[in-house]
Amino acid sequence: LAEFEVQAKERCAAWGGRLIEANAEPDHVHLLIELPPTAALAEFVNALKTGTSRRLRTNLLKNLRLEIIKQYIQQQDRPDD
Repeated sequence: LAEFEVQAKERCAAWGGRLIEANAEPDHVHLLIELPPTAALAEFVNALKTGTSRRLRTNLLKNLRLEIIKQYIQQQDRPDD
């Protein structure tokens, strides 16, 4: 939740609002947000979902790639000392 919460705060601020409260379940999140009356809620939600999904997926793939490389290196034969 921590990374998502930071991203949600950033997105709210970019739209002139603020994140008041956040909580997450394994398959969804609950957000209490405040946005200006001129903000289109559907557009905000779409921007939030798209941006956070992209960042989380990128971070996950980066970490996964590092783990695969680490395992590959660990499995290599070591030269005799």
